[in-house]
Amino acid sequence: MAVNTHYRPDIDGLRAIAVLSVILYHYEISGKIFDAGFIGVDVFLVISGFLITRILVLSIPKGRFLLPFYQRRVQRIFPALALTLIATSVMGTFYLLPHEQIQLGKHTLGGSTSIANLFFWQESGYFDSDAASKPLLHLWSLGVEEQFYVVWPIILWLGIRRGIRPITIIGTTFVVSFIYSVTATSSNPTAAFYSPLSRGWQLAVGGAIAVIGLRGTRNFHAVCTWIGLAMIGASFFIYSSNSPWPGTSALLPVVGTALVLFGGLIHTNASRLISTRPMVGIGLISYPLYLWHWPLWSFYNIINGEAPSFFEKVVLVFVSFILAYATYAFIERPTRRSERGGTKALVLIGVMVVVGLLGLRTWKSEGIALRPAGDSASTLPVSINTTTTLALPTSVPLPDIVGIPEVENLTGTAEVVAEQFKYWKYIQNLTCLNRYPNPNAKKYGWWFCMTNQNAPPTVILRGNSFANQLYPGITNNPNFENQVILSLGNCSIERERNVQPVKTCIEQRDFVYQTIVQNPSIKYALVAGLEWNASPQQLNDLRAELNFLMGRGIKPVVIYPHLRPTFGISACMSRPSISATSDCQLTEDRRTNLYSGFATTLDMLNTEYPSIPTFDMNSVFCTSGTCNFLRNGIPMLRDTVPHISQHASDLVGQALAEWSRANLPDLLDR
Repeated sequence: MAVNTHYRPDIDGLRAIAVLSVILYHYEISGKIFDAGFIGVDVFLVISGFLITRILVLSIPKGRFLLPFYQRRVQRIFPALALTLIATSVMGTFYLLPHEQIQLGKHTLGGSTSIANLFFWQESGYFDSDAASKPLLHLWSLGVEEQFYVVWPIILWLGIRRGIRPITIIGTTFVVSFIYSVTATSSNPTAAFYSPLSRGWQLAVGGAIAVIGLRGTRNFHAVCTWIGLAMIGASFFIYSSNSPWPGTSALLPVVGTALVLFGGLIHTNASRLISTRPMVGIGLISYPLYLWHWPLWSFYNIINGEAPSFFEKVVLVFVSFILAYATYAFIERPTRRSERGGTKALVLIGVMVVVGLLGLRTWKSEGIALRPAGDSASTLPVSINTTTTLALPTSVPLPDIVGIPEVENLTGTAEVVAEQFKYWKYIQNLTCLNRYPNPNAKKYGWWFCMTNQNAPPTVILRGNSFANQLYPGITNNPNFENQVILSLGNCSIERERNVQPVKTCIEQRDFVYQTIVQNPSIKYALVAGLEWNASPQQLNDLRAELNFLMGRGIKPVVIYPHLRPTFGISACMSRPSISATSDCQLTEDRRTNLYSGFATTLDMLNTEYPSIPTFDMNSVFCTSGTCNFLRNGIPMLRDTVPHISQHASDLVGQALAEWSRANLPDLLDR
């Protein structure tokens, strides 16, 4: 039997399943039911491998196929993509802060040049921006497909010219890519997710279905379709966003999609299930629907600083469908018509070049200046009220509230605000890496190693990123200029609450402890990153940490956890076209609740380690009655975790100096 080369509505039905699962996943509409909705991308990749390989296998023997092939790809992909990039850039001009505009410019360049996945791969890490703050993040998958479109025709053409059967070429591609994917998924998950090499096997599986032709009876093809649909459906429930991906886990939805494509080579009752008019209709607009849904979600989160309500999610989905249909009807279909296809392709390429250059210009600039925040929160003084009183449980000792002189005479200008959101630069420096080489650090994903002098350390920051965030404020403060500060490791004291696996954190702890033993110059340890609601495990791990430090003659200082607001800090800033949507304030009872939760830890310290002092950094945020995360219009947080900003770290460093003057004067240089 000949291969079915006619239009197949079941493929549009598959596209509908793929795009709907992605939207449900991104919009968090169905909770844990579609916590693996990202699998829709894998379904798209298999479909693309099938369709493109089928076109190429039929075209290559006829010769002169490359130019028409790329021309059709340009006419298929560029119109909707260019519109999305332009619309997103315009939205960015009106609604994004300078640092967000710079990031969007970079991603616009990546999207226009088919390398978005490589940009996101390079950016990925613990201190990377929150996904919802990247309106073009979803273009990573389009980048993988476009790179496939560029390379795959050439590979097939060269192989077929040398007499190699297409199935052999596809099989070899599958083996090489799958081995890399499985290996990278465990050793370098970021590379596995974004690399085209780790995704090539998924496209190859689709390509294999395109060349094997029809095999079996109509009933056999129907059974394959049913099994394939069941495998795709099961994937949504078996896997979650925490599953290693793609690797072997992706075999279930990939093979399931391949079976549906194979089964549909002969039209059966099974394939009719996904060929209904609503499913086909969604499939036809699936490409622009995929392009539009994420920027809408992202801009909503950026502007409002929080996720939308269920009703607002439904509205966003509805708007996505309206934009997708309009793009399909008035942009995609007219442009795809073959008349003067070469001219249209050249114009589209020219448009994409211009869009990319504009993105490059925005990326390399400082963004468009924002107007200073106009609310009262933006003009709060830096000094802290020293007469604040708190209604605390009797078991919670009242922490010292100190006056904080102005660290710098700064106001919330666009430049100063943008500086707070730039990529955190206090992760590693060469001085530290050379003095304390850790052969296992590369496998951790991120590893803190910072020191301010090429000399034996005197103060070590113990804990995770919430300890590391104190580093610049202390090292930049002249009161500590003769102290050699070391920030080492990324695991918290309580290993079971870490992002890293427990085994990894034990390995890191052993390395840090070995470093401490080898450096008897260390006299003080600032222990930070503790959770406010201590678990029994945290208390036990904290005891072990304190016993080790004190056993080495080191004086520990336990740092209170800082308040973590539910709103996004960007929502506190006035944007080019709208005012701030949050005043960036929390009521004082939030601070009281934090102390109530932290009382268990404090009680343990007071009872078992009465000589160990504690320092509360929340005095930097809180004045009488409120806690505020803007100072003179400058954000005190830098991300959604949230970590404190550079400016807040400087203020905390000054507060620590004032506290030390009264409680631990030997920590000061003067």
